[in-house]
Amino acid sequence: QHRSLSGDEDSDSSTLNEDEDLERRATAGNFRRRGAICVPRSSGGISARFDYTDDPALSMEQHRDEERRTNELESQRASRRDLKREAERLRSQVQDLRRELRLAREKTQNLELEMETKLESAASATAQSSQQSDAHAQTAETLRNEVSSLEVEISDLRSALRKGVIAARGDVSQMTGDELREEIRRLRFEREAQRIREAIVARDHFHSHLRKLNAQSEREIGWTQQRVCRVASQQLQQCLRKAQPSHSHHHHHHHHQR
Repeated sequence: QHRSLSGDEDSDSSTLNEDEDLERRATAGNFRRRGAICVPRSSGGISARFDYTDDPALSMEQHRDEERRTNELESQRASRRDLKREAERLRSQVQDLRRELRLAREKTQNLELEMETKLESAASATAQSSQQSDAHAQTAETLRNEVSSLEVEISDLRSALRKGVIAARGDVSQMTGDELREEIRRLRFEREAQRIREAIVARDHFHSHLRKLNAQSEREIGWTQQRVCRVASQQLQQCLRKAQPSHSHHHHHHHHQR
C-alpha cells in the first residue's frame, strides 16, 4: 500500500510531460495563427503571407479554442493537485492508525504484566500467611481449624485466579501456564495440610502412649511399694521373734547364734 502511494513520483513526471506537451501544442498554434503560412508551390507555385486575424469570425473561433484548451489544462492540474492532497491525507491517516494500534498493544501488554504480578503477589502472600499461622499454631484443635479454612481459601483463590486470568487475557487457550503454576501451588498447600494432619495424629498417638506408660509405671510403683512393705513386715516379725528369750530351745538358740 505504501509503495503504491509513494509511486506518485513516477506518475507525476509523466503528467508533467503531458502538461508541457499540451503547452507546446498551444504555443505552436499561436505561432501558426500569428505567423506566416507558406503555401506549398505545388498549389500554383505562389508563396503568399496570410494572417488569420484578418478574418474576425475565424480569429474568434481560434480564441475560443485556446481558452478551452487553457481551461482544460488548468482543471487537469487542479484535479491532480487535489488527488495528491488526498493521497497525503490518507497516508498520514494510516500512520496515525498504526501509531494508535501500537499504543493499544503496549497498553494491553502492560495490563497483562500488572495482572500477573498481582496474582503472583496474592498467591505468595497467602503462602506466607499460611506458613506464619502454622508456626504460631499451638494446639491440635486450632491447627485442624486452620487447615480446613485454608482449604476453603485455596479453592476460592483458584476460582478467583481463573476468572482474573480469563478477564485479563480474554482467551482460555493462554491460561495453561497460570493453571500449571496454580496447580503446583495447590499441591503444595495440600501437602502442607497433609503434613499437619499427620503431625496431629502422631502427637495424639504419642500422648495416648505416654498415658499408657504413666499408668503402667504407676501400677509398677504400687506393686513395688506393696512388695517392699511385705518384705519389711516379714523382717520385722523375724526380728521380734529373735528378741523373745527361749530357755527350752537352748540348742536351737546356740545354733542360731552360730
